[in-house]
Amino acid sequence: MCILVASDVAAQAPAAAPAPDTAAPAVRSHTSKLFLQAHFNGTGLAVEDADAEGGSGFGVKLGYGFNPLFTLYAGFDAAGMRTEGGEYGYGLFDIGGQFNFRSGPNAVVPYLDLALTGQAAVFDIAGDDLVFSGSGFTLGGGLKYFATPAVAIDGSLSTTLGSFREVEYQGDREAVDASANGVRLGFGISWYPVR
Repeated sequence: MCILVASDVAAQAPAAAPAPDTAAPAVRSHTSKLFLQAHFNGTGLAVEDADAEGGSGFGVKLGYGFNPLFTLYAGFDAAGMRTEGGEYGYGLFDIGGQFNFRSGPNAVVPYLDLALTGQAAVFDIAGDDLVFSGSGFTLGGGLKYFATPAVAIDGSLSTTLGSFREVEYQGDREAVDASANGVRLGFGISWYPVR
């Protein structure tokens, strides 16, 4: 009799609810700590009262992500610019911040770049360098696709608004004031080696 009653009670007892899935989502992207990037670039430059010119080259970035959202970095881009009269070199040096969005469980991470930029155009005149130099402000953005949590294919587009303030030739320097605005399209690899 006791056995039958126990069986009835067990049959009427509600089934145990399944345990909730508390596993954290898999990490697909990692945007903290040391950051290294290398890329090819397509570059355009428009100087005041002159036609826009284009070229291509390469660039690098080195920075540190203080958290998944914000990375402080230094970057350098160099390009060989083509003109009707020949070629010249164009270089840009950035100190800026990169703001990463949706990192962690997402493989595709969009980002925004803001930077202070130094820029220079270097012409070879009879074996001596004629150098126009100045500064500007860079705004850009891009997408990273993380093939692994630490390695991403990186595409970016940025624009630099600035001016040339000085020209130097054979040791002589003079002040100038010419707007110099550039555009950079980059494609490369980003690597976060420390996790």
